[in-house]
Amino acid sequence: MIHNLSCDFRPKECAYCKEEVVFILMDSHHEECLGYPVDCTNGCEEGKGIPRGKLAKHLSSVCPKQLINCPLKDYGCKILGKRKRDEMKDHMTETTNEHMLLLIDQIETLKRNMRQKLDNESLVQYSLLSGVYMSTDNSTLFPPGNILQSDMGDRTL
Repeated sequence: MIHNLSCDFRPKECAYCKEEVVFILMDSHHEECLGYPVDCTNGCEEGKGIPRGKLAKHLSSVCPKQLINCPLKDYGCKILGKRKRDEMKDHMTETTNEHMLLLIDQIETLKRNMRQKLDNESLVQYSLLSGVYMSTDNSTLFPPGNILQSDMGDRTL
């Protein structure tokens, strides 16, 4: 049975999301509809008429007016505050040398940490293979049978 085309309670397909909605509720549906076209909240040209469901991705990844931190902020970039995405391109170009030095420092820190970890692992392997015991801070080796002072009293290794 076909619903009367003039009835306010007839089902109607939303032109934006294709969901079936009661005709009289279409305006309120459009206020929440993920397919409904909205303008970017930052007012950029690229975001005019963007589907509501894609607005968050637009803001987080491409909106030129969205305020963002420098990608190297956590590595020591001294830029204060956030900049518009389209201005950040200029910052990245203007500070390439400084950013390279920050990244080199990070690489050197990682290399030192890896060397230390490998040295500690080598010491543990030596200890296990030779029967020598290490102090908890890996600074002293004790041959088997030595007595150590600890919070739990004397004990023989």
